[in-house]
Amino acid sequence: MRVNTAVALVAFFALGPVSAINIISSNDDGWAEVNIRAIFQSLTAGGHSVVVSAPAENQSGTGRLRASPLSCIY
Repeated sequence: MRVNTAVALVAFFALGPVSAINIISSNDDGWAEVNIRAIFQSLTAGGHSVVVSAPAENQSGTGRLRASPLSCIY
């Protein structure tokens, strides 16, 4: 048990405290929606790395639609 504690302490002091995290933020309302942009701004201001993955246009309620994936491309 001492070995595990020693390894954990060495790793902690070697790496230092980590405060920023990588985040993927998503919604179905589109990337220009005010809430996802506010979340992005708040998280990046806090030092986090944020990637927004959202459609160009609002897609709310379209999960029940049935279409082949190829028909969506054209």
